[in-house]
Amino acid sequence: MKNKVILAYSSVDGTGLADEIKNLLSDKPLEISEALNEEIDIWDSFVILYILTPAGLADPDLINFAQKAHSKDFPLVAVVSDLEERLFEYLPEEIKFLAESNIISLRPGDHTPSVVQTVSGYLGLQSFAKDQKVFISYRRMDSEAKAENIYNFLWENKFSAFKDTNQIEGGAAVQSRIVEQISDKDLVLVIDSPNINSQWVTVEIATAIAYRIPVCVVKLGDDIVMPLLKDVPQIKWDKNDPRNLEKIKLMISRRISNYFLAQRL
Repeated sequence: MKNKVILAYSSVDGTGLADEIKNLLSDKPLEISEALNEEIDIWDSFVILYILTPAGLADPDLINFAQKAHSKDFPLVAVVSDLEERLFEYLPEEIKFLAESNIISLRPGDHTPSVVQTVSGYLGLQSFAKDQKVFISYRRMDSEAKAENIYNFLWENKFSAFKDTNQIEGGAAVQSRIVEQISDKDLVLVIDSPNINSQWVTVEIATAIAYRIPVCVVKLGDDIVMPLLKDVPQIKWDKNDPRNLEKIKLMISRRISNYFLAQRL
């Protein structure tokens, strides 16, 4: 799966910034594209950088592209030359969503991520979270095997995954230990199975929400079973897709990156 960065900018006043980004990313294993009309699958390994400039904020084609990307839940990050210019305050109404969490600067401060960090995080090349700690929430009775597959794949890809049957010793106060473990994680991954509606899984999700820990879902059917999960990022388990586990890892990387980027602004 090839890593790709798509640059969206106005040639009127954004070419210099685009060239600067290309230079910053020149040693990374990725392709840089400026084609805004290419077909993109949401589970391709890519991130879109929308370069905000005065002309870029007035270009209807760029605005339309950003709207479509946002509606499809594509990973979309706004980039400004310098946050102190506060150009993001002049976002057109149609793309106000860019100001909610995803604006980075080519002149990052001590507490803001760089372009390289952001791109690497969204593509899964590295993470904002040092250990990439993932708690896997599931019902043993109908998703044990899938949880085990995901757990092993994440560890193989340098994620610190936690699955209760593997890491909690027998005789422990299991649920209190699970709650303790969730508070230390960077993300909770829920396997939404037919029998997911249980007291314990509900507590796990509620704990993640209470601690402001991002959540995403691997669903086993066509529809989400647990109502609490209907609005979080999700992907369907497809055993016939050779990229099944890779897509799940990409979803996790995007979710962790989006959360950490929002927290640092």
